[in-house]
Amino acid sequence: VRTWPVKIAHLLENIFGFLIPLFGIGFDDINFWKFVLPGVFIPTGALTLWATRKITERIPQPPLEKKQKISFWYGISQVIKNKYRWLDMFSSLIDSLGNGMLTMSNVMYFFSMRLYTQAALYGVLKIVYNFRSTPMSFLAPVFIRKFSYRALRIFRQICEIVKCVAQIGAIYFFADKQTLCGIVIFTTEFIYGFVREIPSVAGSDMSIRLDDYQMYLSGERLENSKGVFNWFITPVTTLVGLIIPLIMLKNGLNSNWDVLFIDSQRFGILAVPLIFDLAGHILMMIPYIFWDYNNEQHNYVIEVLKQRERLANEGYIEVITTAATHAYLPIYKDFPIAVNAQ
Repeated sequence: VRTWPVKIAHLLENIFGFLIPLFGIGFDDINFWKFVLPGVFIPTGALTLWATRKITERIPQPPLEKKQKISFWYGISQVIKNKYRWLDMFSSLIDSLGNGMLTMSNVMYFFSMRLYTQAALYGVLKIVYNFRSTPMSFLAPVFIRKFSYRALRIFRQICEIVKCVAQIGAIYFFADKQTLCGIVIFTTEFIYGFVREIPSVAGSDMSIRLDDYQMYLSGERLENSKGVFNWFITPVTTLVGLIIPLIMLKNGLNSNWDVLFIDSQRFGILAVPLIFDLAGHILMMIPYIFWDYNNEQHNYVIEVLKQRERLANEGYIEVITTAATHAYLPIYKDFPIAVNAQ
């Protein structure tokens, strides 16, 4: 699912995250970064191109010269038939309940553990924290083959729920014990990041599988057309994403984050938004209860696509898109041959 250059990139990121605080180099020092960015990007970019030189398309598709021109509305009409896109959309809408929260890792480092003067400890914790997901990414393909995507996705939501409950409890019960509160937050974030990597890789893998399934349904992958779901997602998530910032503003947070050093203020600013996030993660399990696209079904889809390619290459069939119903045929007014074929 992932290639080794990605692992090298993660390793370099962790090394820089550890070394920069030790040298006291500011993250906003342009004189430092104008040398580091090209110095890192040029060799690693070349390494990535070299490592991916043998990658070929694994999905049977018609040659470029035989690609059909897909009309805008036809593409939309096809992607909305993919029920798994709808389930993903509902999950994204529910997930917006947690939008607008403060980054808990920053809260943990600077306001709980108060590491703003301890560069060495900050660097060590950051490299450990960032590296937490890398080991499980190597094992992810094993779990993807063994467990269904539905099981892995629900497992991720359960982990999110446990993390939110633990952090709410730490903020409430350890309000005057900052270091202990920070340790609890660090531990929960570390464990969650460790186990979350498998469902995350499974999600990336499923995104490709859904494109395969779309080609099975429509004869085309229609990657560009699936953005139609953002028409529904973006307005809702934008509005819902204002809830938590307004709550934090009402509870005392402003542009001066020093308010987080006041013990009595932190619960309203940090824990109350976490309660909204907790509710979202509980509700997010509902769409995936109905998810039934598994490895067996995907293998069948790939086999059908391969058979279509073989028959097309041997001249028995010509794969074309279909209107499915005559009501769509007016859309094809610029393609009379396609209309006749229907």
